[in-house]
Amino acid sequence: MCSRHDVIETKKGVRSRINPAHVRQEINDIRGKNFTQYYGAITSDVLILRATEGFLGEEDLLLPLHAVTGMLKEIPDARDMAVEGTNHFSILFNERNERNKALATFLQ
Repeated sequence: MCSRHDVIETKKGVRSRINPAHVRQEINDIRGKNFTQYYGAITSDVLILRATEGFLGEEDLLLPLHAVTGMLKEIPDARDMAVEGTNHFSILFNERNERNKALATFLQ
C-alpha cells in the first residue's frame, strides 16, 4: 500500500495527485537546461532506472532514451535498466520484481 501524500492508488497502480497543468509547467521549467556538464564529475557506480511512460504521454518522459544514452557515454561506470510500463511514480511505488532484482544486484 502506498502511504505517500502525493499519489493515489488506482487499479493500474499509482498516479500522481498533482494537477497535470503543474506537471506541464515543471516540464517547461527544466526543458532546455543542460545537466550534462555534471555527468563527468560523478565518481560512483550508477544504476539508471528509466520509466518508459510519462504522466501525460510521451512528451513528459522524465528520462527519455536519448538522455540515458548521453548519460551512459559520460558517466563512468553507469548502467541502465528500462522498467517497462512505468512512470516516475510507479517505477518506485509499484511492486516490480525485475526492478528489485536489478537494485539488489547493483547494491551487492
